[in-house]
Amino acid sequence: MSEEEAQASLNLFIDSLNHFGGCVQHILVRNWGMTNNWKIVDESSELEPFCKSPKDKIEEEIAIDKGKGIQLVDSHGLPIKKAIQIDFPALSSQEGKRLAREEVKFAQAILRPSQDGVTKEGKKAWPLWERQRIINFLKKASAVLDNTGLF
Repeated sequence: MSEEEAQASLNLFIDSLNHFGGCVQHILVRNWGMTNNWKIVDESSELEPFCKSPKDKIEEEIAIDKGKGIQLVDSHGLPIKKAIQIDFPALSSQEGKRLAREEVKFAQAILRPSQDGVTKEGKKAWPLWERQRIINFLKKASAVLDNTGLF
């Protein structure tokens, strides 16, 4: 994603917060599988009043412009809820590409082989190290989602 595309996406997110922020809980997802450059988000002074730290609890907070000390409201006059931030982990590119190429679901990719190296579905099993990387990714992703308190 180019810097211009990232800025446009961030602007849309802020516009949505300003319009629907009191009605809809917004979630900012840093997908580390898409990019590892989140500088534009981290350094955005426009976004800062709207976001909780990823370490904050799920308790609902209202966005406040600290510079002016005022509560921010959306276009409907409702107090804007602070956006929840999620740092979504990256799956290794090798496994990601193979999943896409073979059109395989995670559950199929991590199936253990029988004695002859074939899964119960009759397909060649993935090597142990690739299955383990997928399992580790799924554990990290699950922990991140669990920590949001949304599920």
